[in-house]
Amino acid sequence: MGDTREYTNLMLARSIESFLSLKSAELPTFCDRGVPDVLCYARIIQLADVRTISSACKQFRYNQKVFMLPPWPEIYTTDSERKQTLEEAIETHHMMVGAYRDCQYEIVEVPRAAVELRADFILKTCGFSP
Repeated sequence: MGDTREYTNLMLARSIESFLSLKSAELPTFCDRGVPDVLCYARIIQLADVRTISSACKQFRYNQKVFMLPPWPEIYTTDSERKQTLEEAIETHHMMVGAYRDCQYEIVEVPRAAVELRADFILKTCGFSP
């Protein structure tokens, strides 16, 4: 199965690198993934020691509001990149919500709607007029 501990370390390093690359952004920036995603992954693989990851979650903070888009059964498909079954994706989503909540983020669920409506919802929630 490979070295999951080393993979987790690499994920953490890349997540921190991505975070730091955005620190000087002058405009609001949205991230698809964040440091707490690594915490979720570590929990999924039952990594025994998550102290470094937990410390990084405290140090590298995003906006308080985190937008989550739960798996949507009507449009969920698997492919070469998305290998999880819908049931696995739902369980991972619940664990991801838990990881972000444990890191003191406010979870905002994006409604299941057309892409334009989802984008408008996010912008409006952030205080921007769509």
